[in-house]
Amino acid sequence: MLISFTFQNWMSFKGESYFHTIADDDYNLNKLKLYHLEKYKTDIIPTSVIYGANASGKSNFFKALAFVKEFITQITLNNTIEVKPYIFDEETEHGESYFAVLLYVNGQMYHYEFVITKTEVIRETMVKIYLDDYTVIYNRENGAITFDASLERQDHLQLIFRITRRSQLFLQACRINNRNDFDEVYNWFADKLEIILPNQTLMPILPYFKDDHPLHQEITKILSDLDTGIEDLTAVKQTAGNSGLFLPISDVFKFMGTLQEGSFYRCFNPDNAQRMIIAKENGKMYLYNIGAVHTTKQGRTKIIELSQESEGVNRLFELLPIFAPGNLENKGKTYLIDELDRSLHPIVVAALLELFFEHCDNSDGQQLIFSCNDVQLFDQYYLRKDQFWLVENDKDAGSKISNIREYRQTKDDKALRKSYLTGNLGGIPHIGTIGLLDVSPCPEP
Repeated sequence: MLISFTFQNWMSFKGESYFHTIADDDYNLNKLKLYHLEKYKTDIIPTSVIYGANASGKSNFFKALAFVKEFITQITLNNTIEVKPYIFDEETEHGESYFAVLLYVNGQMYHYEFVITKTEVIRETMVKIYLDDYTVIYNRENGAITFDASLERQDHLQLIFRITRRSQLFLQACRINNRNDFDEVYNWFADKLEIILPNQTLMPILPYFKDDHPLHQEITKILSDLDTGIEDLTAVKQTAGNSGLFLPISDVFKFMGTLQEGSFYRCFNPDNAQRMIIAKENGKMYLYNIGAVHTTKQGRTKIIELSQESEGVNRLFELLPIFAPGNLENKGKTYLIDELDRSLHPIVVAALLELFFEHCDNSDGQQLIFSCNDVQLFDQYYLRKDQFWLVENDKDAGSKISNIREYRQTKDDKALRKSYLTGNLGGIPHIGTIGLLDVSPCPEP
């Protein structure tokens, strides 16, 4: 579970930026289920939304955490680090960047941070947090590393550190060399943190198109409830040796050596706009033609290829596994979705949030952090006041992210949407002298 994320000198963010999911004691909304961490006497918010004008830096916030995940989990032999500092100041352009996360994993809080340049890791620290105390598990700085006395075989850890490249994190080096002392932190980034950027494929969608998948009926029902006109999903299986394939056989076999058993590869045939999925099952290659089932006026079944469905429906195909209450794979996962509302009607987005709220409890631990441009959600009917974050960009100071709790002049009973649209909270575009439209907010219903 993500408790907080702090970073500095990243893309449009020049100064230190701090985001957290700690619930405010001053606000209460019965519809929202908080995660209570009894050991730490703290409540955690499962859902947060980020608003801001175009070019404010919203996407750069998501890219910052995506960079941290990739830097920890993606093995590379490069001696350079793909960090992207703030370039509109000569000091920061060639300066250090800072990233820190506070996590709650398996009943324990960890603080993990590192300071880097484009060529080396300057400092790296992991701390185990208790209610009134903490333990520095290891601290890497000035070309040396120290460990807490509780760690065993420290001579082996020192050996791993000596072969850790200057541009590599010690956390990653330990994983490569089969030291599992820090696996709780590493595994959270590798397996529990999912970051979805705009126009990015979220996950393989083949499994729940099969009628024997546990989520098939649930997702089909949700699609029907959302008024998509879809009554069922289908996946037609073909072997690689069949004739009439929508993909050249040579293209199929080139994946034989790269696909792992049970994995999928999504492909697209530009000649007929057919979307196919290549799957490896029991050592053999198969092609699946996936589609949505509709009913004609005469009551006959009609299968529609996904390319013929709207962008919004295709977006739902990929999002619904995240929001389906019955998806056990979501347990303990933290999802960050940039532009959740892309191609979706505001009422559909609200319905997705309702689905998410249904299965929020302490045993689940799932989190959702997303950006949005739809002001319909900027209302305490949907979310608590402490769940709203704003990103603004100043030409001298760069982007800044802040919670609207910092704007104390907004009373609990005041319409947040009106405060936001009239500019009282910030985070809106400054249109300038165009003046073609009256953008004042509509009256509240």
